[in-house]
Amino acid sequence: ALLGAQLVITLVMVSLIQKISPHFSFARWILCSTG
Repeated sequence: ALLGAQLVITLVMVSLIQKISPHFSFARWILCSTG
């Protein structure tokens, strides 16, 4: 359940960030992936 919720939140945030700035979204994704 937690994993599913985290995935949904991640997707939503990524979508919002992409609308604001694709470059920032890409950098943010790398930071989240490397954790």
